[in-house]
Amino acid sequence: MSLYEWLNLTIMAISTLCIAGSLFYLAKQIRLFIKAHQDNHDWNRRAETRNILVKAGELNTDALNIKFGFANRRSPISLDEILKEFEKDITLQQNLHRLLNFYEGLAHGVFSGVYDETLIKSNRRGSMEREFIRCRYYIDHRRNESNKTAWSEYQRLIEKWQHGDIQSGDLEPTGNLKS
Repeated sequence: MSLYEWLNLTIMAISTLCIAGSLFYLAKQIRLFIKAHQDNHDWNRRAETRNILVKAGELNTDALNIKFGFANRRSPISLDEILKEFEKDITLQQNLHRLLNFYEGLAHGVFSGVYDETLIKSNRRGSMEREFIRCRYYIDHRRNESNKTAWSEYQRLIEKWQHGDIQSGDLEPTGNLKS
């Protein structure tokens, strides 16, 4: 082999190594980009969950608490009691529907990946379970009367939590992009 051929092979080998190194570096950068994108998505989901949880505190349940003793009641409210109070004051029904629809929206957001389930579970689990138990007979009544799927996502989320393990509400921190 001539000197030219040796130099040509050496240059091609070095070029091949440079290309392989560049591809390796590109793959590493793509993985880092994907991880950063996922981290950003998790951050945004958590921020949106926090925003919706603030709205949970703005729900006015005072009238429901006065009529049905929500604050201290752990057992289901009878359907007759609920319907009788709704006949007296229709705004009670609107308040109850607003509360149940809010929890339905939270559950739907969890199942669709919009909201962070761990945050909602750690912040609202007890309240959501108690509200569902209190309103169980009314929910069944509404399902039989008008909408078979009324508040079904809400129920599905509660049942998921009840059948799952008790876990900490701690989240993995965001912003850790080490590869």
